Amino acid sequence: MKSDNNDKKLHKSDWLGNIGCVALLLIFVAWGAIIYNGVHKGLNRGTITLNAEVTVNENILTLKNKDSFDWKSVWFSLDVDDNPETYEYSYYLDNIPGKETVTLDLTQFTKDNLISFDPATLKPKNLSFFAQTSQGTGHYIFTWPGY
Repeated sequence: MKSDNNDKKLHKSDWLGNIGCVALLLIFVAWGAIIYNGVHKGLNRGTITLNAEVTVNENILTLKNKDSFDWKSVWFSLDVDDNPETYEYSYYLDNIPGKETVTLDLTQFTKDNLISFDPATLKPKNLSFFAQTSQGTGHYIFTWPGY
């Protein structure tokens, strides 16, 4: 069986076609990875540290949002025991506007069973809160002086 020049050209063009297909496939995969990475990072932005100022005077906590953006769905947790991983009392606010100050009465914090925090019998140790922001989920921890 003899091979002629047309067969050689066919094999050469098949080889070049395969390289072209692989190159297109690599471009497609790379483009997909870029898009996936951007969407993935956009959905999982991570937790940011909120810029806050906290002062306490007796049972009143004053909290200043020092960020220029609003904090929405703010969940507060108050820790009163020696285990900093458990927070016994909680409180919720819908919104704290950017650059605004709010005051919280610590007696408004409640347990799951709706028992209110009693500062006469318990000393707070840590206050932590999470909020939804335009920058992602934000977090802040305040520790009472002396701990």
